[in-house]
Amino acid sequence: MFKVFANEDFQALCSTNTNNHARQRIIASTGPTPFVQVEYDMEEMQRIEKQPTNDNETGPTPDDVLKEVFGVRYGYVRGKGLGYKTSTRGMACGSRNEELNELRMR
Repeated sequence: MFKVFANEDFQALCSTNTNNHARQRIIASTGPTPFVQVEYDMEEMQRIEKQPTNDNETGPTPDDVLKEVFGVRYGYVRGKGLGYKTSTRGMACGSRNEELNELRMR
């Protein structure tokens, strides 16, 4: 089984790969996302930021641009983590919530 590793062709390939890896200057930091996808997303973000707006409107915020390009999924926006997840902790629901609102009104 391990005869493959002792093969001269395999050893030559390993040596070539080791040398190529040592000469790399750019470290991939996009994880499993291909560079082409990252480039497309960046161009899309720049296009949205440069869209003309009406006189009385301000341009889109960076968070709005991220939401539009990457989308929101279960309160998660890629690049922002769970920053958009609404907290339901401590909130009453249904009829109990209505009762609490009535008590506050008194």
